[in-house]
Amino acid sequence: MESDVVKKTVTTTSPKETRALGYALASSLRGGDVVLLSGTLGAGKTCLVSGLAEGMRVQNPVSSPTFTLLHTHAPQNTDGLFLHHMDVYRLQDADAFLHLGFYDLITDDAVVFIEWGCQVRDVLPDDVVEIRLEQISDDAAEDNCRHVTLLAPSSKADRLVKAFEAWEASPRAADDI
Repeated sequence: MESDVVKKTVTTTSPKETRALGYALASSLRGGDVVLLSGTLGAGKTCLVSGLAEGMRVQNPVSSPTFTLLHTHAPQNTDGLFLHHMDVYRLQDADAFLHLGFYDLITDDAVVFIEWGCQVRDVLPDDVVEIRLEQISDDAAEDNCRHVTLLAPSSKADRLVKAFEAWEASPRAADDI
């Protein structure tokens, strides 16, 4: 990652809020962006991508690519972006990741999301964006609460942080709080 990284953390209190955060973030993404998603099993990585996909207006609903490694979603409109959704949890090493053709996916008309991307961090571009999802508590009453932290290189930070701030300032339904 670039040496200058901007960090922004928000808290979501339900899967609906996590999806809504993804939706809000979608408009700030540009073709060629690579987003690494990290967090434990069940932290909400696929839930966030589901909201991103909605916001990007891609075809077909998102599901976890755990067993297929890659799902590609075409845009509904010709001026939209493709969404490449990868899950590298099952890969042995970074070489296996590169053999999937990762660098062929980075194009001006696509955004790449990589779940469990920390495993291949060393071979990712320097200007990768990272989003960390972390459950706040093991307490069942707070099970849906997440800290969602954006780590954006300074070259991309303004547009991405603005999306996080816009989501944070938006009203949320009472049943989501």
